[in-house]
Amino acid sequence: MKKSSMKAYGKFMAKIAVIGIGIYLFCQSAAFWGELLYSKNKIQFCLEQSIDGREAAELLKRDEEFTKESGYEKPEAISGVCIWGEKKQAVLENKNLSRKTEADVILFCGDIELLFEGCRVPATDDIRGCLVDEQTAWELFGDSQITGMEVTCEGIPYMIRKVIPGEKKIAVFPAGSMEGRTSGIQDGLNLGEEEGQGEGNQENQRCLSRITVLKPAAVSMNDLQSLLYSRYGVAAILLDLQLLRGISGFFVLLVPVMVCVFVLQNFYKSYQKQQEWIWKAVMAAAALVLLILALLFIRQWVQIPYDYIPEKWSDFTFWTELWKEKADGMEYLMKIQKSILDLEWMNSFFKSIIWGVLAGTFFVAGIILLKHSEYNLEQYMTNPSDMG
Repeated sequence: MKKSSMKAYGKFMAKIAVIGIGIYLFCQSAAFWGELLYSKNKIQFCLEQSIDGREAAELLKRDEEFTKESGYEKPEAISGVCIWGEKKQAVLENKNLSRKTEADVILFCGDIELLFEGCRVPATDDIRGCLVDEQTAWELFGDSQITGMEVTCEGIPYMIRKVIPGEKKIAVFPAGSMEGRTSGIQDGLNLGEEEGQGEGNQENQRCLSRITVLKPAAVSMNDLQSLLYSRYGVAAILLDLQLLRGISGFFVLLVPVMVCVFVLQNFYKSYQKQQEWIWKAVMAAAALVLLILALLFIRQWVQIPYDYIPEKWSDFTFWTELWKEKADGMEYLMKIQKSILDLEWMNSFFKSIIWGVLAGTFFVAGIILLKHSEYNLEQYMTNPSDMG
């Protein structure tokens, strides 16, 4: 084989590698999009006015009474609620080892599993229990297997119920109890104030500003927002993560769509080159099967929410209002003060878009380069000596 032939073959393999990089980037983009899809039933709201642990406990108690009256079997029943907020940079201490570290504190009241998947402790009324992430555990104890050990926050001892995955340096504490007992903020997270001085620090205690709800299947996003107000009596603004999933999903699906178009195009070229009708029929059938599979794929992954479907498709007012609603929702998402937990969906959203765009770029570049070398490749495969 001549040196020029080896060089041409190397160029061809480099072009294949470009497509391979595109496929790898697509897998990365799809993985981050999957993280957004995984939490699609956990709907977040931001309270217009923050509340404290005692108020949160009263709201959940009111919800419990409502549930007993309505029953979970009704479509409008909400089966999971967590009211939470963030208190930045509290000092955690392991007194036995004389180690200290700072961590962002998450206060919650309700179903903790809505915030941390698979985590059912501590309970809302477990005012002495807490969670820490792996990074905090290593800095305080030099190990991640520390369930049951004691950590001190602002001078108050807590028992670690579980170590959660992550390196964000966070600690999680109950903010109150279902029975309306003294809130966790007053019990241990009041920055060292003595009992009875809570009134003077009321604004500092009112740091619960988010509600995460497990969305019932039969309730739309707008109806869920109205339902929250009717059940809890609090005004909450929807954080439209559903919109982010739709935007990122568009960029993720660019590569599969381009692959389908590219393959169909080649099927069409092969169809035109065939002289016998039987091979034309084979090409047509193969293209039809591919098209059906593509439509099934899109149907599986592209789901239009009820809120995006008008009663009449000719209702142009609906589309105008929907555009304004989504634009306002996107602007609110970008401007809202972010918590440490918001970094998860922000990271998944932006990386799915970035990797999706890069994947599409590499794939298109690879296809263009291959098309330019198509004649040379065919010549090399049939008669390598001619390449010299």
